[in-house]
Parts: sequence; structure tokens; C-alpha cells
Amino acid sequence: MQHPSFSEKDNFILFYLSSVHRDWSSFDIDSFRSVLASSKLVVKLPDTCDQFFMLYDSTLNILLDDVVPLKQPAANRRRAPWYNVECRTIKAKTRRLEKIHRQKHNDETKTAWLAQFSLQCSMFQRLHAEYWSAAIQECPDSQTLWHKFDSLLQPSRQTATPFTADDIGSYFSSKIDAIRLTTATVPPPVITAHPVQPLLDFDPVTDDEVAKLLKSVANKQCALDPVPTWLVKQCADILVPVITSMVNLSLSSATFPHSQKLARVLPLLKKPNMDVFDLKSYRPVSNLTFISKLLGRLVAQRLLIHSELNQLLPRYQSAYRPHHSMETALTRVTKDILCSTDKGNVCALVLLDLSTAFDTVDHGFLLSITSSRFGLSGRVQQWLQSYLSSRTQTVSINNQQSTPSTLSCGVPQGSVLRLAQFVTYTEDLGELITNFSVLPLFFAETVNYWLPQLQVASKMSVADWSDVCLLFTTGVPVAAYS
Repeated sequence: MQHPSFSEKDNFILFYLSSVHRDWSSFDIDSFRSVLASSKLVVKLPDTCDQFFMLYDSTLNILLDDVVPLKQPAANRRRAPWYNVECRTIKAKTRRLEKIHRQKHNDETKTAWLAQFSLQCSMFQRLHAEYWSAAIQECPDSQTLWHKFDSLLQPSRQTATPFTADDIGSYFSSKIDAIRLTTATVPPPVITAHPVQPLLDFDPVTDDEVAKLLKSVANKQCALDPVPTWLVKQCADILVPVITSMVNLSLSSATFPHSQKLARVLPLLKKPNMDVFDLKSYRPVSNLTFISKLLGRLVAQRLLIHSELNQLLPRYQSAYRPHHSMETALTRVTKDILCSTDKGNVCALVLLDLSTAFDTVDHGFLLSITSSRFGLSGRVQQWLQSYLSSRTQTVSINNQQSTPSTLSCGVPQGSVLRLAQFVTYTEDLGELITNFSVLPLFFAETVNYWLPQLQVASKMSVADWSDVCLLFTTGVPVAAYS
């Protein structure tokens, strides 16, 4: 049976957005700053890294609850403007059939439920289209029209799905396991060491460095954060020395705090019109705490300085480096193609996308590469090992939380350090490409994609190209084929 899907903008009408909220209109920032300045977090700093980060979370959370407590909303559902009595009736029938299926778990009840859900989606789509068609036609001026478009086109991050959080969490885990299984029999990589000045310790972080970084970051947060990011910025004069001490304690003790290793994963449809009944339609969007991302960014800056000073990164690696942007990458590719065609040569461009590349990074291989090829050792290497180990994630959807699952591979999504680690992991790819007389250019366009761009510099057979593409798409470090 073909089940119609509906846009993400409509999804919020199907499920609770939140069971509690804070009334920020009554928030007294001066009272919060006063109690924060005299709190144990500021007055008496803990001695261990884990205790320090746990105290940071608990103190801010408790103080915020005292000043602006969580409240149960009077009405915790938002309705689309076209949502009417007919919608409520058909939705009630869908839920009744779903409840019956949850109790009996047989093909007959499942078919009845899915058919009703399909009918509900079709009706919602029709009412949605009719409402917005009329609303756009009735706009008296361009300002009102653009306001309508803005309301229509900005999608909600809530996704209506018949699956539980555990169902989706198990699917995401099994997908990674299946990809890694395809290379389980490949011999371990032979990693060629680089003679490089070792990096034994991180340079301490200063208050000015933290303050500058805090001003530049966006006001983004997730449900794991004790307070919103904008409030941390409002209290920067109080919290900057605390955060500096937290970061320096983490670096000096070579410990990434256990409380910051949990990720909250939101499953979103890859495209709004994809089938909500197919688990393959969902992609994971992982959220980390603000303080863990801040710590990761400070570490990434130090690793980048070490890599640049020792010329460890690939020559044609663009993105996440000064003066190596998408514009410079496109300029280089365009220039090489035009010069090649001006000389009468045939030019080929190969774009490669590694499936779930960041999520399949082998921790053992990565640590071996950072040690052998990047010269990381001592507390620096120990900190990276602590950062990667014992990480967990939980899927959150429809006000449900899945059972936390341990991540045995991959680099954390949502962190700048994730990008630095992946560039490090694939650094020797350039050496393999040049062995085929091909000019490489690498660009990590987003945290989700790794796009090697290749230009032919000599004649190669189809078999040669097939061999190269096979090596790049296996998901195993290129050093394994050296």
C-alpha cells in the first residue's frame, strides 16, 4: 500500500510539543545573576573534572528553576489554522486503531491502522493546500504575502512517525553495524608514520579566549543544556572564569567529562515528502550540550595550529581552515578544468560521497593515525581517547526517549572537533589519489558530507577508475590499501 506523506510544517499538530515550559516574561535576570555570583559553582571550584562539569549543570539548572520555574501549560497543543472538527474526528479514529494494534499486534490490526493513517494524511494535505491557496490569494500586499510564505516554508523540527524512539534508535545502530560489517574482513591498515614534533600538552585557555568565543557562537542549545545559551552570554562576566577553569581542568587532567558524552538524537525526514512508514526515510540529527561544543571548539583550534605549523593537513584540503573556503575550492576546480580544456585535453570530475562517513570512523584507527602521523601524545592523546570513549546517545521523538545506546565508533555530530578528527582520519587519502596521477581536492561541505573532487591529469582506463572508486567507498581508512 502506498501511504502519502505530509510536510514537516504540519507535523506539529499531531503530537505534543512540550509538556512544560518556562514563563520568561517573569524572569528577573538581576536576581539570577545575584544568586549565581554567590553560588558554590563560582565561590568554591571542585577539584575533579567530572565533579566540576556536573556542578555546572546542576547549579545552573537549580538556580533557573528557583527564579523561573517550569510550568504546565494550560493548553499544550498548537493547532494549524486549518485544523477543524473533521480533523479531530479522523485523528481520534486513527489513534483508536493504533491503540488496538499496540494491544493485538497482528497483520489485520496493522493494516487497518495504516490505512486509516493514510486517509488522515490525505485529508490533512488537502485541507492544508486549500487553506494556503486561499490565504495567498487574499494577501492585500507584498509584505503580507512574504509573511505568509515565511510561515509556510519554515519547517517544524517535529516529525510525525508511527515508530517508537527505540525502533528508530535500533535502526540507526543497525545501519552503522551493517556498513562496518562489509569491511570486517579487511586487514588492519598499515599506517606510515610522519616525523613530526610531538604535541604533548594543550596550551591553557585564557579568560579572553573564552569570552571572545562566547560572543561569536550562535544562540543555540538543546534539551540537555541546563540553561539557554543566551543566558550564559548574559552572565558572561560571572561564568567566563568558571568556564575557563573547567576547560583547563579537563585539558590538564586529560579527561573529557562523562556528563557531556550523551547526545540527543532527533530523527528527521530526509525530505518532507518521504514515506513516514519507511525507516530509511529518516536521518539522525545529533545535539550536544553547549559547554561540550565550546570545549571541543577550543581543542580543535589548538589541533589546527599544531597541524598548520607542521604542515600535516593535505595541501588541497578546504573548509574549516583559514583561507580555505568553498569559494577557493570552486575557484581551483574551475581553473584546472578550464586550463585543461584550453589545452585540448579531456577532463573528468569525480564526486564521491562516503555513506555515514562520520558515524563509521574507527576509534582505534583514528587514535593510531593521530599518534603516528600527527604526533599527538601524552595528555593530548589521552584527552582524545577520553573524548571518544564511553559515548552514548538517545533518540528523542514524540516526547519519547529511547534507551541510551553506547557508540563504539564514529565522531560526535554537532561538534567542530568532529570535523578536525575526520580530516585527520582521511588525511592519507591524498597520497593514494596521487599514486593514480590524479589531482585531489577535498572539501567537507557540511558535517554530513565529505566530497573529494578529482581531476584527471593523465589517461586512465575504466578499470583504473573502478579500482579507485572502490577504495574510496569502502569506509575503511585508505592506509589499509597502501
